[in-house]
Parts: sequence; structure tokens; C-alpha cells
Amino acid sequence: MLIAGVLTSVLGAVLIVLIPAVADRAAIGATTGGQDVRVAIEFGVRVLRELAPPIGAALVGAAVVMGFVQGRSDLEPR
Repeated sequence: MLIAGVLTSVLGAVLIVLIPAVADRAAIGATTGGQDVRVAIEFGVRVLRELAPPIGAALVGAAVVMGFVQGRSDLEPR
């Protein structure tokens, strides 16, 4: 769970930084038809980069809580 949370957060950060630069470098949107493609890519990436960091943070928090609860349950007598 912790690894999934960290990877999701990192994915969100990578999308924020790299996708606009890659799209600019590839000249996506330089033509009229390319503008539609650029808008579609930007919309999809915007949704992912707005959702990935909060979901990653929630997964990291859940992993910490699960580890704490598991540690507590190991200490209690049966």
C-alpha cells in the first residue's frame, strides 16, 4: 500500500512537470487539427494530475494507519 501511494504521488508529479514539456517539444498543437489533439491530451493529463497526488497521499496515510493497527494487534494477548 505504501509503495502504491508513493508511486501514485510520483506519477502525479511527473505528469505535472513532463507532459506539457513533451507536448511542446513534439509540437503537438502546431496545426489546427493538432489543437484538438492537444486539448484532449491536456484534459486527460489534467484529470490525472489533479487526482493522482491526493490519492497517493491517501494511500500513504492508509499504509501508515494499517501498519500501526497491525503493530498494535501483534502486541495484544489472544
